[in-house]
Formats: sequence, C-alpha cells, structure tokens
Amino acid sequence: MKKWILILCAMLSFNAKAASDCADGEQNCWDCGKTASDLCTARRIGEQLQITGSGEMRDYEFYRDLAYNSEESSEPINSPHGPYNGPWGFGETNVPWGYDYTSVSVEGVKNIGEYAFDYASVKTAEISDTVTSLGASAFDSCYSLKDVRLSNALTSIGDYAFGWAAHPDFGDENLPMINLVIPSSVGSIGENAFFQTYTNSLVIEGTPDIADNAFSYLGKVGGKELNVKIYCLDASVCENKGQGEAVSVVEYTKNPDTGLYQTSDGKLFATADLMVYGAACADEAQCKDILAAANTGQPFRVGSKFYRSLEDFAKGNRINKRIYSVEEATAVSKPTGNTFKLRYK
Repeated sequence: MKKWILILCAMLSFNAKAASDCADGEQNCWDCGKTASDLCTARRIGEQLQITGSGEMRDYEFYRDLAYNSEESSEPINSPHGPYNGPWGFGETNVPWGYDYTSVSVEGVKNIGEYAFDYASVKTAEISDTVTSLGASAFDSCYSLKDVRLSNALTSIGDYAFGWAAHPDFGDENLPMINLVIPSSVGSIGENAFFQTYTNSLVIEGTPDIADNAFSYLGKVGGKELNVKIYCLDASVCENKGQGEAVSVVEYTKNPDTGLYQTSDGKLFATADLMVYGAACADEAQCKDILAAANTGQPFRVGSKFYRSLEDFAKGNRINKRIYSVEEATAVSKPTGNTFKLRYK
C-alpha cells in the first residue's frame, strides 16, 4: 500500500511539473497552462516574453478597480498604481509576467488566452502556426504595438483582440501603425476585434464571419482619423462592419497560376504582406521576380536598393515610406530609370 502511495505521489508531482519547463528557482518563468496536463511556459528574457509549450494557454481576467472599493465605501482603493490598477491608469490583467516588455513570441501552444497581453508595452509579436485561436482582448490596449505576424492556422479572433492597439496618444512617439494580414484559415472575427485600432490597412485573405461591429472606429482615435483600406476577397464580407469608421473596402483577387494579388483598382502585389504595406509592383514580371527571389532566400534588388528577404522588403517600406512605380516616380521626382523609387511621403 505504501508503495502505491509513493508511486501516486510521484505521478502527481510529475504532472504538476509537466505544466511548465521552468527550472527550480528560475526567476521570470511561469506556468501558463490551462490544466496540469497542458505544457505552457511564459519566460521573460530581458524585454522579450516567450510563450512556449504544446498545450492550451489559460485565460486571464481583466479587472478594473473603480474609484472606490465598493458603492458603500468612500475610501480609495489600495493599489500600487493609485486608484486604478495598471500601468496606464486604466486597468490591468492578472498575468504574472507584467506589462513592460517590448516583444512577444508564441511557439507551440494551441491558443493565446484571453487578456494575455492586455495593456502590455509590446511593440512586435510573432505567433507560430500552432496557434488556432486568439482570445478576447489578447492584445487589447497594446498602445505601442507595431507589427503582428499571425498564425497561418488561426481560426478565430476574439472580441476586442486588437482594440485600441497602436494608440497614437499613449504609445511610442511617431508610432508606425500596425498592419495585419488575416490568414484565410480564420473563420470568425469577433465583436469590436479592431475597435479604434490605429492602422491604415488590413488584408482579409479568406471570407470569415465578421461581427457587425468588428471594425468600429477603425483608424479613428480622438481627433485623429486615417483613410483605412480593408482589402477583401469579397467586398460584401467586409462592408458595413462597424460604425464611425472612415474605411475603403478594396476587393482583390489572387491568381492561382502566378500566386500574385491584384486589387480592383488595378494594382499588383507579390504577396499579401506587401499588399498590406502598399508595396505595389510595377508589372507582373517584376512581381514574379520579387516573389521568386524571396522564396529562394536570396537577396534581390528593387530599383537601387537590395533586400535580404521579402520581410526585409516589407519592413523597409513600412508606413513612413511607400513604393512608387516609374510613372509615379517620374511625376514626383527625377526619372530614375528603375521600376521602383523609394521616397518619403
């Protein structure tokens, strides 16, 4: 009997340990699994937060402490941040890893939990193709968010997932606006998923079920308002999905033979990433050249500039810059003799 008790204790100890690969006594390392059998580890390394594992990530909770402990009490709340919990004075989640990191990577786990990165100072996020769902308010109020790479296996985006993201009043000075490609695997986009998200474009690769107010006030924050473009395979899927937004829905097609994208206004793009950055090709031949070079991992040239990769090309032309065709370049500057000209707006 004693032997079986020892075996059972060992099994329970193993299961509890299996929820995280944090070393004994390791600082800045936490279990984030939904259950004891879900392997999920959150580890802070400098200003980066790494989420790794193979199971489900737990959901977290947002709590907003109002001005007083209760309706009956006039005493201020005992909070390390004053009358409100949270770094910005609005609220915070109960995640153990805090908010003051600048990048996050998610690898191996099946989902991102609700409120996982709410109010974080994160600027960039990379989400591996193991992730199939993005919980409600996952990146809510990430005021400094610049760039998000979503999983190509993602099937759902929760309510307020990117609400108030890239807020120009609270985030980095001269903050580049986030640009997102929603992969074709996504089947649903929740309510207010992009509420007041300060971005100038979105690409919807599939035809998901989009909540009626998913894009409410998209690109519109306070007195600032962007001319947002939402690129859709089927314009009817994206139209009238919010209120107060100044958006243009641009329909596009993807050529199954060449893999190139063409928008309804006649522009050509080598990839969806480049479409969201406004990086148009001058013609089909150049689109193919860029795509082929990038897919082989070889450096390639656009005009007089060399790029190490397609991602490098996209990043090099983000927000502050745009690409001009030779016709456009001729109209705004001296002729270059190249098909592309980089020029600040």
